[in-house]
Amino acid sequence: MARRSRSKDTIAIYKELEKVVSKQPDGMCVYNGGADDRTVAEKLQVSPNSVARIRQDNFGKLRQQHEPDHRLDDLTRRVDEMGGALAQLLSDNADLHRVNRNLITSYDELKNKHDRLCDTLQINKVADVRHLKVVTQTHLQAHTNAQGRA
Repeated sequence: MARRSRSKDTIAIYKELEKVVSKQPDGMCVYNGGADDRTVAEKLQVSPNSVARIRQDNFGKLRQQHEPDHRLDDLTRRVDEMGGALAQLLSDNADLHRVNRNLITSYDELKNKHDRLCDTLQINKVADVRHLKVVTQTHLQAHTNAQGRA
């Protein structure tokens, strides 16, 4: 196979680079679609140094393209998952507060019914039930505080 002339190689390299290189506003350039000096050189059967020289002379220095940082994607996914877990925890917390309020209300209602029953039994002298009266939370707290000081 006869070797092409140097000017034909230069033109072929330039035309191929026009397809795969984007010139940037800052005077640098980037390859598109995964191409690089080596792949262009292999396609045209020329040296990678020739491709690099023509690219730099006509399109500018090559900006190093970094591999995409998948850590950011991973962190974004984890933050989304944590946000979902946090929303669930907040929902569960609200449910627990509702259940706690209901328990306190039910306890207060039951305590009041018990106290009224004890009062009725005492008034009717059915039995001495003063000792069965439920200690209110205020009395219980005062009793606990008194014990703590002792």
